[in-house]
Amino acid sequence: MRTFSITYSVPATCDCCGAALPVPAGGVSPGTYELTMPEGKAPTDVRFGEVMKVTLSAGKLEVRLRQTRGSCKQWSVKPLYNSGVFAKERSTTDCPAGVPDFYWQIFTFDLLDYKPDFTTWWAELQFVEVPFGTRAQGGNLSTAHNTAGLKVRLLTLD
Repeated sequence: MRTFSITYSVPATCDCCGAALPVPAGGVSPGTYELTMPEGKAPTDVRFGEVMKVTLSAGKLEVRLRQTRGSCKQWSVKPLYNSGVFAKERSTTDCPAGVPDFYWQIFTFDLLDYKPDFTTWWAELQFVEVPFGTRAQGGNLSTAHNTAGLKVRLLTLD
């Protein structure tokens, strides 16, 4: 059974001036939160407040990230991740009825059987907030000011 780590980080201070930042919508206080979860046959999910939800099941990974409408930011996956593990990236948006202040960005991946060729290997996805409309160019992705971040990392193969 494969094991994954989930790390969610929220900045406490401004990137440029060091001023304290307010608690973001969704109720997760600034800091870094980490947990480990196994990939089983039945879906397992974890939430951090009302800002993100990760669902892991046999061969599938779904990441739901909350974004405030009108924030001029959106979530994106950093390029150059290990596509030998995380394949067929799909992203959609879910706008809940009757909730005008936020929407969910949903990223879905197929989890492939991974047999590394080397004893040192990595398999990690990084989700970051970027300015709205930003696209990766040449393997680089511009992040937004004072951005939160989420990492999903494969820790063990079996």
